[in-house]
Amino acid sequence: MDWIYSLVVGFVAVLGLLVGSFLNVVIYRLPRECLSIWRQTRSRCPRCGVQLRWFDNIPLLSYVILLRGRCRGCGARISWRYPLVELVTCLVFLGLLFLDVPQEQIRYIDLAFGGWRLWAMHVLITSTLFALSVIDYDYRILPDALTKPSIAIAPFLVFLVPELMPSTFWEPFAGGEGWSPNLNALVNGVMGAGAAMGTLWSIGWLGSKAFRKPAMGLGDVKLLAGMGGILGLWFLLVIVVASFAGSIIGLIVLAIRKDRYVPFGPFLAFGMMVVMFRGPQLLESVLDFMSRGAAH
Repeated sequence: MDWIYSLVVGFVAVLGLLVGSFLNVVIYRLPRECLSIWRQTRSRCPRCGVQLRWFDNIPLLSYVILLRGRCRGCGARISWRYPLVELVTCLVFLGLLFLDVPQEQIRYIDLAFGGWRLWAMHVLITSTLFALSVIDYDYRILPDALTKPSIAIAPFLVFLVPELMPSTFWEPFAGGEGWSPNLNALVNGVMGAGAAMGTLWSIGWLGSKAFRKPAMGLGDVKLLAGMGGILGLWFLLVIVVASFAGSIIGLIVLAIRKDRYVPFGPFLAFGMMVVMFRGPQLLESVLDFMSRGAAH
């Protein structure tokens, strides 16, 4: 391990902490329409309103060393979730680095350009899903400011990096020259976004008719549409994974607190991550298990 390798890994770790700090701003301000993410640049204590100094905003270090978990102005406790979000984002950035870029090529950005490009897309997607999941858990909403742009942007992300999509179900440009893998991914992304929106809206509509109350929010529909833009028809497996995980966690939460509502957005995000990284392997395992069960 040489110093260039250590420098690159350290840079990714610091970048993860900085992005995590920004995600804290997004999570706190986006659901509050009176606050702007961009125009209001300096953070304030929600209790006393004192404006934080720049050195009070150093990711992780300010909370642990400088402030020791309390506001410098009024002494109120600062939620432990702020440094946790920063730390988790940092670890995710590092984990994706070692997953997407061969370790022996990390120091050679030009040789591993494809891996770095895939890593950049993965951190963009996971950061967005992370912010949406926390907001949905806190406020039971999935803000349009994040979900709507994802529907339009997602197919173009797979056009730029077709490796984001586990596989394409329809390849009208197969065997062609030039941009055929990219165009195939784009077509499948557009098709997946439309099919995902229609599928989840239909499930929500049927559920509302059956239970006579809203069974699914439009935010979930928009979120899944963005996922379909990345995964194509693999979004169907996202619904299966999310529903399975949501059922298990929902039953556990219901047994502990019957008045606790569990939003579906975090489970969709979990399903997206599982399918994006291990979709074909998961489907193969499920089909193999079903075939063995049918044989017995």
